[in-house]
Amino acid sequence: MPAKYKVKSFEQNGVYHIFNRGVDKRNIFLDDKDYKVFLYILKMYLLSEEDAQKGSNPFLEDSTLQKGRFHGEVELLAFCLMPNHFHLLLRQTGNEGISEFMRGLLTNYVMYFNKRHARVGSLFQGTYKAAPVTTDEQLLHVSRYIHLNPKDLSIKASAYDYSSLYDYLGKRETNWLMTDFILNMLSSDGKKAYRDYFNFMASGKSDFKMIIGDIAID
Repeated sequence: MPAKYKVKSFEQNGVYHIFNRGVDKRNIFLDDKDYKVFLYILKMYLLSEEDAQKGSNPFLEDSTLQKGRFHGEVELLAFCLMPNHFHLLLRQTGNEGISEFMRGLLTNYVMYFNKRHARVGSLFQGTYKAAPVTTDEQLLHVSRYIHLNPKDLSIKASAYDYSSLYDYLGKRETNWLMTDFILNMLSSDGKKAYRDYFNFMASGKSDFKMIIGDIAID
């Protein structure tokens, strides 16, 4: 992918669309467990250290994972995991964090994936790509773009397990996902915000890719 997706430094309170594909566009998630492990690593990094220590580790026997490491430094606003790529919408709330967050996330996942599937070498297509989101309008439409990805699989977006759309529609509450940052742009009333986001998703605005421009994946 072109150099336009390379962010040299991440700014405090900046929001970024971060994504990557499998090398040669190969699948990076082969079954339900693969998706769940990726989400588990996200969860362990984003929860507070105290909350992250609760419960057992069902996935990673050997890991460099440092629980709660990025709590207060990085917020996850939205996500979607597809068979051969992923989308994350991240906000850097501290002075730094996203670079180390992504390094830890992908290193741990590749170690798990290669061990489980008896393979060696790179899993992802080079370094992850990052594009800054600079306006509220872009932010809303990037979240919609991310949540609509399952349509490429001929799956109804609101019925897809591996995205944050359930949380944005009030059907699930994930305590390591910060939906309020976007939903509060629609309404301060939680139930109304869920309805408004549903209507926004269903609006089908044809020019949304023009609004988000280079923030979309090529």
